[in-house]
Amino acid sequence: MTQIAEPDSDLLLTALGITPLKEPDGDILGYLDPTAVAQGSSEDSFVQGGALGTCVEIFGYRAVELEAHRKGFHGTEWWPVSFQVELLRVAAAQRYAIRGTAERIGKRHAFARVEIAPADGGPAVTTGTVLLINAADS
Repeated sequence: MTQIAEPDSDLLLTALGITPLKEPDGDILGYLDPTAVAQGSSEDSFVQGGALGTCVEIFGYRAVELEAHRKGFHGTEWWPVSFQVELLRVAAAQRYAIRGTAERIGKRHAFARVEIAPADGGPAVTTGTVLLINAADS
């Protein structure tokens, strides 16, 4: 895997403990090592829903960006306009794998799915979808 962004380059990623990577198959894969910010405090033993929602938005957006580039959509400017987050179970403070997959990319709209599951295996704690528009085509 190739790292696509240094956590230090983005304050939000660093604050939450997110490390995004690029998978060879075109999906975006990354990890969440929850910080005290992602947990809401150093005393909480679970990841806050807002941090998980942020992961859904970021990885959905990045999956669309990667796939759009792969398909030759140059000069596009994708903006998330809607995202839905399903908090399936309590996310204990542990390492999570995040996978974003671009499901559909058209000239004006794109759609991605995101799954967040324990990095060492187990069922997803969060899933979500992201709808984006091509602002350059507006």
